[in-house]
Amino acid sequence: MAELLTAGMTGGIASQFVKPLKAPQGEPHDLGQFFLIIDPANAEHFYERCRQVAELVSQDEGTRLPGQFINELTDVEVPESLWEQAKSLANGPV
Repeated sequence: MAELLTAGMTGGIASQFVKPLKAPQGEPHDLGQFFLIIDPANAEHFYERCRQVAELVSQDEGTRLPGQFINELTDVEVPESLWEQAKSLANGPV
């Protein structure tokens, strides 16, 4: 799904054709970026499903969820103008 959104929706190239990102010379990479913003407050069962998935993953030996062992949480500052732009884009044409 990520491949379809980043390459298909943006016109960027598919991941198997991406040149090395750290190459010191060469043409631009022509990568696409796609951002999906979801408000979990709009999904009645979101947090319960997350808890269920986390519980199931923890039952398999040697598995973990991304960030599972990170305890420190930090706030992210988002300038008001950027937040307003994101909300505006979210309400754009469908």
